[in-house]
Amino acid sequence: MRYSITSRFHGALLGATIAEKITNPSKSNSTAIAKLLIPGAQSLVELGRFERDSWLKKLLILELTPLQAVVATLPLALFYHDNKINLRSNLLSVASIWQYEPVIQESILAIGYAIAQALTEKLYPTKLIPQIVSFIDAPNTELTDALQQVQTLLEQKAGIEKTIIAKESNVTTSVALAFYYFLSTVEDINLSVKRSIQSPFTSKEIVGALSGAYNSAANIPSSWQIVADSQTSPKAEMLQLSEDLVAVWSGVYDSKAQLISTAVAAPRVIRWR
Repeated sequence: MRYSITSRFHGALLGATIAEKITNPSKSNSTAIAKLLIPGAQSLVELGRFERDSWLKKLLILELTPLQAVVATLPLALFYHDNKINLRSNLLSVASIWQYEPVIQESILAIGYAIAQALTEKLYPTKLIPQIVSFIDAPNTELTDALQQVQTLLEQKAGIEKTIIAKESNVTTSVALAFYYFLSTVEDINLSVKRSIQSPFTSKEIVGALSGAYNSAANIPSSWQIVADSQTSPKAEMLQLSEDLVAVWSGVYDSKAQLISTAVAAPRVIRWR
């Protein structure tokens, strides 16, 4: 196991929280992003499981924009990352709120699956998009077509100038481009996020979350940490919340338990040597 599960949880939530701040310091608001993530995560910690009514009550999810709604499901993907059946079932439970907007449902499934693969150390860049399309189980939709286009670009090692060209911002474009920037520089969270600046339609939060889950908090640059340590940053709260999520997920029901010295991972990730 390259990185601890706690560090990967940290990486996903911190990556999502501060990526936009890093790429657009004058306009972004990491506190606003954190507010998308905290309510759902708190519900999981308090109940020890996902309950749709509690989630909706805490998050007021119907008041969110489509892309905000997608980002808000990150804690759910983290919590159920080790069980693909439960992951899909619970993501679909939330996604069903947008039953007339399939691209939102598909985006939630796509990102949730990628997060799960990263945390279980089964994320192979060349195979991820075909696996996502299979997990979504709805071929030839707007999103799956865009993701397959990204797969072709990655196989061709196409430069940024050949990536998806869009005239307007929408969920499909934001998510597809986020996967392109993540997968084209998968081992470098700093490079993935900063390259995404070149497209105004990319969701930097999603790039940060994907790369943070894959590379863990251990590889978040020190310059990011300085930004995250500012007085207005929710870093401390996000770190504590991610530790609480790991504690409840692992069966340690006292959310104040210290897991720093404990080896914790999804089943079959830690192996005898």
